[in-house]
Amino acid sequence: VGSAYLAANVSGPFIPIIEEDEVINVPAEVIMNITIPGAEREEYPTPFLKSFEKANEYAMISNLLFVVLVTLSALRSFGDDKLMFYREASSGYSVSAFFAAQLTLDQIFHSVQALWTAIVCYELRTSLVPTVSYIILYQLCAFFCTGWAYVFSLMVPRDNLVMSSALFVSVCGTLLSGSLTFLKFEDIYESDFLSLLVGLLSSTRWFTEWIIVSEFKALPAQYGYTDDTLNYFERGGYALDDLDEATTMGAKGWYFNVWPMLLVGIALRFVAYALIMLTERSKMNKRTVRRYYCMD
Repeated sequence: VGSAYLAANVSGPFIPIIEEDEVINVPAEVIMNITIPGAEREEYPTPFLKSFEKANEYAMISNLLFVVLVTLSALRSFGDDKLMFYREASSGYSVSAFFAAQLTLDQIFHSVQALWTAIVCYELRTSLVPTVSYIILYQLCAFFCTGWAYVFSLMVPRDNLVMSSALFVSVCGTLLSGSLTFLKFEDIYESDFLSLLVGLLSSTRWFTEWIIVSEFKALPAQYGYTDDTLNYFERGGYALDDLDEATTMGAKGWYFNVWPMLLVGIALRFVAYALIMLTERSKMNKRTVRRYYCMD
């Protein structure tokens, strides 16, 4: 703060600063967030680390609870109704029509789940970003994790389906969230392969970055997140592919992660469609793929 010095008596959310014989009341968070440009992560002030730790903790826990429950509820789509599907397919009904109808109904059901979850979490969080940002985020998380649920229900035996799916989502959501010390966002961004792998397996990675960047970019420059000199986002390894937008102050949210989450969800649905067309064809009273395309 230059030649300014703190007054002896500090109380309340503001700290009086004496600058050229003039007393200025500055928010305490501004003073506590001041750091030295070029300092290592370990040298960041405690409030800076705590603010990111709390945001990471909130994002990871809220996302894990949501995606585990939504994934488990989506398993019934092709898990519980698999025998009925085999019977209908053996009678000549279109596999593609069944798949498309099931996806459509599921999307409506899980969209409602995501909607009320987003509203409740937004009210509890009292976020600076608009409600629509939370709604879009939870809708995409539901779209992402239900894609994995469809793949699991067509690959994993029914007896092990629930346990395997819950374990996969929980482990990937925790270990690959970018919030733990052994794998942070700067580590993810350093490797294209690791970035692709984590992005495919963990919705928490996208959720956490979305929440942190959206909420902290709404703060003024003196907090260090929308300041080109301090640039806490770059130091923390967040939004490295979209720093210009992330460091531009605004309370409208940050939507860079929309397309990755959407594309992963679509890709997983294509994988599920391939699985439903290629596996267990004998139970559908259909020839194997090799015999189907064999000319002789």
